[in-house]
Amino acid sequence: MNASVKQIILATAVSLALLTQPLAASAKVQNPAKPVIGSVKVTETGFTLNYKTDSKNASQIKRLDYSINGGAKWLRALRSPIKVAGLSSGVSYAFQLKQTAKSGAVTKVAKTVKILGTLIESPKLTGFTVGKLLWSDEFNQKGQTKLDSASWTSRFCGGEGSNGGGTCYNNESQYYLPSANTLDGSAEGNAVITTRHITTPPAFGSCFGSTCAFTSGRFDTQGKVAFQYGYIETRMKMPSGSGNWPAFWMLGDTSATLGWPASGEIDIAEQGGDRPTRNSGAVHYSTTSSGCCDNHRYDFGESFGDTDYSADYHNYSMAWLPNEIRLYVDGDLFFTSIAGQTQSNIWPFNNPFFLIFDNAVGPQDGSAAFGGEWSGWSESKTKIDWVRVFQLNSKGVVTKH
Repeated sequence: MNASVKQIILATAVSLALLTQPLAASAKVQNPAKPVIGSVKVTETGFTLNYKTDSKNASQIKRLDYSINGGAKWLRALRSPIKVAGLSSGVSYAFQLKQTAKSGAVTKVAKTVKILGTLIESPKLTGFTVGKLLWSDEFNQKGQTKLDSASWTSRFCGGEGSNGGGTCYNNESQYYLPSANTLDGSAEGNAVITTRHITTPPAFGSCFGSTCAFTSGRFDTQGKVAFQYGYIETRMKMPSGSGNWPAFWMLGDTSATLGWPASGEIDIAEQGGDRPTRNSGAVHYSTTSSGCCDNHRYDFGESFGDTDYSADYHNYSMAWLPNEIRLYVDGDLFFTSIAGQTQSNIWPFNNPFFLIFDNAVGPQDGSAAFGGEWSGWSESKTKIDWVRVFQLNSKGVVTKH
């Protein structure tokens, strides 16, 4: 082989080597680094979240998706920032940002975003100083249908003290079913107790009355949240129709061990569907330190007027301090109870209590019926917009069990 041929072969080999080097380098794909979550601006209804991606390897990013419910549903992220609206105030959301590379590699970054709670102003109350908000449930978990199980337990009928202090006494005519207690899922938010007339007994639950032709609901904070003193208020729309017996009330935290009435009962608002313009409240107590029930005593107050409490929402509240209880409807005082001025020297109301909402149906067997005789309705609804507990004159304790 002559020299010129050798030179041609060598030059060709060098050229081929030069051509293959960039091809080999470009064949090695560099996966982009995972995205980085930056600043987050939160409001009462949503948030705006900034993020950054790997700009050096942007061409290798196939797509970005985000989720606000822990990955149950993904939406396309087109650019930073991501803006999310229509969320529920005071609720935490599990935000995730998922990056998919052209190679198929997937990386995720996560952040918990808590939406700001609705600003709740302390109400004004003549003669008292209502302080900071201690606890509330606004019942406004958008899209949710179940009560917060960290605070509330829905009940069946049952006499045990651990079952909300015992339920379905007084010869009431309803089965209590947990399914009767729901959230309406709206952004404004309501807890709803649905009461129905039935012709066939439900598959679950017990009837404690002489006859039960209704299903309804009751839920309480027993064993989960207890309260001692403060200003306690709810906004409710009472059910319409004779036979309904709705109430917003409390039982002593010791009801499961000490028993009723020694543990105490406070009826903040109690109404009967046969008298929709009447509102009442009461305190129940004992003349002895334990046992039931011949030692039961109670004092009550009531208000009458032109207001139909089933036609719209109204505020029902209690100012509760050591040795005194005052009950209000729409800010008007209608009942006061003071230690030393009751029918007993025992005052159980300086101890922790738990909250209860329910709608019973009065006895429908011809006996004296609180709520009156059923007027033929097929369904009624008790709606609770919110319940709030504030300090009162610097007093008020909320205990989460």
